[in-house]
Amino acid sequence: MRLKDIQYFIALTEEKSFTRAAEKYHVSQPTISYAIKHLENDLKAQLIIRDQSHKRMALTQNGKIFYKHAKSALSELGKAQEEISSINGTVIHAGIPNTIASYYTAAIIPALEKAGISGNVALTEGSSHDLLNALGNGDIELAAIFSLEPVTAPYLKSETIRQIPFEITVSPQHPLACRNSVRFEELANEKFILLSPKSIHYKAFRLISRKTGTYPSILYQNKNISIVNSMVENNAGIGFLADIDPLKDRGRLHHLKPENTSVPPLLLSIVQSRQKQLSTIHTLFTDIFKEIIKGSLPAAG
Repeated sequence: MRLKDIQYFIALTEEKSFTRAAEKYHVSQPTISYAIKHLENDLKAQLIIRDQSHKRMALTQNGKIFYKHAKSALSELGKAQEEISSINGTVIHAGIPNTIASYYTAAIIPALEKAGISGNVALTEGSSHDLLNALGNGDIELAAIFSLEPVTAPYLKSETIRQIPFEITVSPQHPLACRNSVRFEELANEKFILLSPKSIHYKAFRLISRKTGTYPSILYQNKNISIVNSMVENNAGIGFLADIDPLKDRGRLHHLKPENTSVPPLLLSIVQSRQKQLSTIHTLFTDIFKEIIKGSLPAAG
């Protein structure tokens, strides 16, 4: 059964004239007649009653049934074509925090490729602070955002997909590597290696310092989590990070749970602009990202 034959049948049904149906598609009247015969042969049923001149027609009961379903099928096909065209012509700009980009980009890109939308997504990396600004400026349409509280703004829509606990990280050679937990007050004389002052991690570190009245020295800060982890691994200092590494640093670091702290967990949210209409690509990207993150990151206990 050919699509063109169905289109010719619908035109003939609606125009009620072989002549007008042929003119609509710029074909000859015999082309319309052959299309109807093809359909009747495929369906093994008569669809129309022709007059002797072939200039006018009427539908049989079978023809009426076929017209109803063929019309609906063509409408759905048209919607599918529009959606596919929309996908092929759409490029969305999405943001991802530096701290998880190094861990998850290798999983996200192949997943986008498998879904057939890798060419429709432009990824931007940055701090959560910078990504929120980019959302507000309209430079990106959606982003994964780290925060200590739910993201609220009248121009943004936010969905928290994970709550991630903070941990103390130390080198396997550090004296604390034999323990599973530690009070923050015990770390007063330690030297910390932290993410940059713009990071949510640093904000959480300052919060736990104030709440415990403990202010350890900060030896070094960098926005690159790999550099921070490498320095901690070399026992240059200790770290304070959310448990965002799905591979647990491949055994390079030892993780301790902070005891008796009221610091909230790190929230990971998908934040989208309310001012832009979201396409199928946005939905696909969001679903892929959530599936990867939810399958990898631990929830806060």
